[in-house]
Amino acid sequence: MMIDEGNVTELMVLPPSSDRVPITDADRKGISDPLSAVFVPVGETADGLNKETCQRTLPIFDGRQRYDLQLDFKRLDKVTATTATQAR
Repeated sequence: MMIDEGNVTELMVLPPSSDRVPITDADRKGISDPLSAVFVPVGETADGLNKETCQRTLPIFDGRQRYDLQLDFKRLDKVTATTATQAR
C-alpha cells in the first residue's frame, strides 16, 4: 500500500479476498495506516498531550478494511523511573 497525503495511491492485497464488504474509493481517502496511527499527532500549538489532543477519531485503512479508531482522554499521570542502583 502506498499513501500520499492521507490518500491510498496504490494497493495490492494478497491473497485477494471476496468475503469482505467492498472498499470504495472514498474509503481510501483521508486515512491513516495502523502503524502511523500510533503516533498521535498533536495540534499546531505543539503543547503536547492534553484532553483535546486525545479526544479524536482516526480514520484507519489497513489495506483490507476501513474503520474509525476512537481515542478518549482518561487521565494524565506523571511517571518516574528508578534505576537498578536506586532499587538496592
